[in-house]
Amino acid sequence: MTKWLPFPIRVHPLFVLLALLCIVTGYFMEIATLFGIVLIHELGHAAAAKNFGWKIREIQLLPFGGVAVVDHAGNVPAKEELIVAAAGPLQNAAMVAFAWVMMWVGVGEAAWWEYFIRANMMVALFNLMPILPLDGGKMLLSACGCFLTITAISPTGICVF
Repeated sequence: MTKWLPFPIRVHPLFVLLALLCIVTGYFMEIATLFGIVLIHELGHAAAAKNFGWKIREIQLLPFGGVAVVDHAGNVPAKEELIVAAAGPLQNAAMVAFAWVMMWVGVGEAAWWEYFIRANMMVALFNLMPILPLDGGKMLLSACGCFLTITAISPTGICVF
């Protein structure tokens, strides 16, 4: 757990095991880059949520990704939820733009920046799939909430009246 932010960052034990396996197999730089990207993505969500006064409990780094845990229990305006959900993929877009500039200027090795760009795009596009609890699903639900009255959400779909 890290406490250099107003909320903790927790690392799942299986993530540590995954990192150790990557060290053994020679892929530590790749996993470190990928989870650095995931951390910045989640910090984007946390920054947007904090901007709206939401309480951020923690950021969790899991073997399959990350999650910003907030205390709002679905009782925030749809517009806020939409902005918070979009903040993560926007962080990925900003990192891709930064990487392109670094490649253009000639800082570092182009192969690493290309990997960095591909990894960012992979994280962003995966998260933009319109499936709950991914960012795309939250954005779709929030966008619908801006225009429709949603009365119930079930595992099989959304009931709109």
